[in-house]
Amino acid sequence: LHGNEPTDFLNSKTIFIWGSNPVHAQPQNWRIVSKAHKQGTKLICIDPIRSATAAKCDEFVPIQPGTDLLLTMAMMKIILEEGWTDEAFMKNRSTCPALVRKDDGKYLMKSAFATLAEGEAELTITKDGTEICVVPILVMPKSSLTYVWDADKNAAVLGAETTNPALEGTYTVEGIECVTAFTLLKERIMETDIAYAAKKTDIPEAKIKELADEYAHSGASAIYANYGIDHYQNGHLWGFAIACMATLT
Repeated sequence: LHGNEPTDFLNSKTIFIWGSNPVHAQPQNWRIVSKAHKQGTKLICIDPIRSATAAKCDEFVPIQPGTDLLLTMAMMKIILEEGWTDEAFMKNRSTCPALVRKDDGKYLMKSAFATLAEGEAELTITKDGTEICVVPILVMPKSSLTYVWDADKNAAVLGAETTNPALEGTYTVEGIECVTAFTLLKERIMETDIAYAAKKTDIPEAKIKELADEYAHSGASAIYANYGIDHYQNGHLWGFAIACMATLT
């Protein structure tokens, strides 16, 4: 869903209310969004219908049902083409630099070359010095288990051992061909045809670019999402896409 607590909407400069109708469906959250609006936050509603929420927003962008993923892909393509990404965030706070094996499509992990010590692949969660639980470490930014390509050393290192991981490229590590996760994402995004997206979504290309610009440059954008879009087949993929768009910016 939103990621942060709904109260953090008060810190947003622009809120995209996307496929959701909180005026009727989540009045407890709409109270917070409405307060943010009164403080100057811009509200943009993307929805197939002019809902009660859309009527209260600064801007209503009608969209053809089921095309929300295509719109997000088009927005991400514009963000990449225009250079509106936040590379420092991508390098340090995301798995964009993580190396992905070409042979099986999985991340290149420390376990490919070494036997992990007992507990090495686990993370102990503590609070005030008291252990709460132990969870497995999968792939995390700055991970001590996941390989990235160090742009300074021109060599593969574990994520925790570099301050300058390469975001793009194809590399060979001890005979294993790898590519960065961001390279794979970028390739997929760049397949998107903006004109086709405009036709299918019924949103003009100029408006798509305007939405991408607003999202990338408002200063603090948020997407209000709920379960509306998930009512369509493969609707969950839109959830992946907006998480990627947040990561890129």
